[in-house]
Amino acid sequence: MDFYPDFGLHAYRWVSRKNFAVIAGYHLQLIQKLDQYLWTVCSTCSVNDREYMISFDLDNYALDKVLLGLPVEDRIRVREALNSGPFQADLEAQVIIDCSVLLGPKTKGRTKSLHPFA
Repeated sequence: MDFYPDFGLHAYRWVSRKNFAVIAGYHLQLIQKLDQYLWTVCSTCSVNDREYMISFDLDNYALDKVLLGLPVEDRIRVREALNSGPFQADLEAQVIIDCSVLLGPKTKGRTKSLHPFA
């Protein structure tokens, strides 16, 4: 089992909370339903030859935009998987996103601190 450190904690070292960071070419992997209107999708990224875990929390509008990168049949299958147990779908890195983000405040998780992006 591989463990990847949190990208937000790494980014906190070089991104000012007042500046945007550009996230380009991230292949989205596992998407999971958190509640009726919220999903999270994870990816990994490589910075200076080190792999990091990064996740994106999406509302329904953002999820629809992300899924537009898939053929219609695959979008339907992903939505069906997200609405029945185990409420997750493997995007198999078929969706690649580019976005700009703002580093949020440090957040205490159950087991570690995180730095979410806004």
